[in-house]
Amino acid sequence: MNDLWQIQTFLVSSMQADTTLTLAHCAVWLDPVLFSPDECEADSDDDLTYALHICRRCFPEVYTEAVQRLWRGENALHLNRAICVGMNRHLVTPLQDIAQIQYGVPFEALGLDREDPDFRAQHPRLARIADWFDCDNHEASEIAAALLPSLAPYGDKGVHADLAHLIVWLFGISGNTLVDWTDEQLWENSIEPPDWTPDDLAFIHEVQEEAHEIVTSAYRALDLLEADDSWAQTLQANIHLVRERKKPDEPSTLRWQPDAGHSPSDPAHPDPELLPLWGDLAPSDGGWGDHRIPR
Repeated sequence: MNDLWQIQTFLVSSMQADTTLTLAHCAVWLDPVLFSPDECEADSDDDLTYALHICRRCFPEVYTEAVQRLWRGENALHLNRAICVGMNRHLVTPLQDIAQIQYGVPFEALGLDREDPDFRAQHPRLARIADWFDCDNHEASEIAAALLPSLAPYGDKGVHADLAHLIVWLFGISGNTLVDWTDEQLWENSIEPPDWTPDDLAFIHEVQEEAHEIVTSAYRALDLLEADDSWAQTLQANIHLVRERKKPDEPSTLRWQPDAGHSPSDPAHPDPELLPLWGDLAPSDGGWGDHRIPR
């Protein structure tokens, strides 16, 4: 036996003879990042180490699965895929690669930029509705916001809620940042992704799920307006009523037809006769709106 093997054998024997070293060795084997720095740098070149830190902090069962794969000697590609699959069980917006983890919790911005030159080409159906509001007019957003109070009394389900969601999505006035802003707008306004903490994860998931619900509801309204001329005419008539007000605070009345899909088991909608028009557009505060990342 050469000297190198003798040294290795001596070290192994010494470690096994020392209870403290044996326990430390066992701990590192069971929990590889146990003795790593508490704060692993996000810009580290070692994506796997950073991913393990995040999993240990936020997704303990995913961390356990990854460690077991390390014991089996699986290669980096398999570990990458397994960690993403495990983390995606807990995420609304999925990861494609562990290299994404260093940029914060993933999210999907669903906002619309009506000033984008490609808006009409990318969203021809929405552009048609935007034309009813005369979106080149600076008052279009105020007109859109002025319609919302008359839709609110009908509740948060059904056709009227769908119409309200279409309006707030088209004009970016929902209060949900992921509905109101595009990825580019978030970047330009220095809105950073949330950190990998349990509280921030729960928060961004709530925001993202609400954003998907609003946009899904908005598309139902869009389908209705394309399929039912009476609803399209009603919306256009109410837009015209708001536009013709002589003063911003002048009382006005809007008419909305009843929801034909309303079932007797649903909460009763109010009588749609001549609902008062009130309220002004709430100014944007340039942040996460009603959904701010807690710091």
